[in-house]
Amino acid sequence: MAKTKHTKTSKISAKKEASPSAKKTAKLSALEDELLECAEKGQPVLLHGKDTRREREQLVREIHSQKDGIDASWEYTGEESNINSPGDIYNAMMQALEEKDMSKTQGILMTDYDKAKAQRFLMNSNDTSRTWRRVDCDFESGENVFDILLNKFELFGGNSYRFTMKGFPMTDVRTRVENLYKDYKKFLMPGKCFLNCKGLLFVDNLKCTRNDPKDEEWYYRLAQEIESVKERDTASDRWLVAYTYDRKTFPKYFRDQFKLVPLDSEDYEEKQQVRKTGQEKVANIKYEWSINSERTVCCNGKEITKLPPIQFKLFECLRKKQGRDVKNKTLENCWGDNLPNYVAFLSNAMSELNTNLESGLKELHIEIKHRIIESKKDNKTNNKNVAYKLVT
Repeated sequence: MAKTKHTKTSKISAKKEASPSAKKTAKLSALEDELLECAEKGQPVLLHGKDTRREREQLVREIHSQKDGIDASWEYTGEESNINSPGDIYNAMMQALEEKDMSKTQGILMTDYDKAKAQRFLMNSNDTSRTWRRVDCDFESGENVFDILLNKFELFGGNSYRFTMKGFPMTDVRTRVENLYKDYKKFLMPGKCFLNCKGLLFVDNLKCTRNDPKDEEWYYRLAQEIESVKERDTASDRWLVAYTYDRKTFPKYFRDQFKLVPLDSEDYEEKQQVRKTGQEKVANIKYEWSINSERTVCCNGKEITKLPPIQFKLFECLRKKQGRDVKNKTLENCWGDNLPNYVAFLSNAMSELNTNLESGLKELHIEIKHRIIESKKDNKTNNKNVAYKLVT
């Protein structure tokens, strides 16, 4: 396979440490739902169409964070807990070398093993299923894109997180650290490229020139490589996402490697509106509870289930104060003098009652909000249930 010369440096961006707020699971849009499903399966995605608000990068990163991803292109996997930046790695390597220099004054020579002890801080810095990186192909030719993805790699992506010794004094130790880093890169590069890195790889700004056989040929070759990666690694610790404005100019074989996801489709707006309407419908549901002498529970005039004696007594107790909390002590009176002799008897009984009520509602196609019987917890008692209420 021909190796091509790449004349333009790819732009790789990544930052360290995602904010806690980015980890919070919000109500996902229909588009986000689809992307999250692909991410969980490791299914490559080709985003296409007009990105009006230019938010595709943020969108992909948020989906990555939903999978416990971090906002960094690398992660330190060694035992040390204080390695969070290339500067930390440099300091640790420098300290390891300086300690050996101290030993040399005592007649102990530095060996290859000692060098390896310093270099291990680099070896323990890796791309993982939790990392991500963006490669900006800047609308390059298919030949150059192939070269970027198959022949280039930079672990420490982003201007703020490159492995650099700028700002550190010029010393013999600094020179040795730089040399160890060069050796490490030589060790890392064979067989390592952007396309087979772990975590999220977001390949931005692809373009295939219409009716250009050479461009199509290179994207056909890239499709073969993508297919090979998918066949070789079926785990979902890799997720490839690419973006182009016009997907139709790419060879069909290339497009077939991805799930095609439009950014400008009205379908998502329709799906979102349908879901919003459904949520509003559930939120507006009201339950009118009633009972009869045969231990049968009715909701909105329809019989939903017949309950065992204890569950029926519990339901009667809740129904008298429906919509309000009923304390545990009141509910325990339903057993009279025959209280079960294990701690969780009330919570178990309430769970079984809730299950029976929900099953009856589902059979009659009555929508369920969350739980029919809600519990109240008390922080003072280690979040134990202290009361229950019947939802109306």
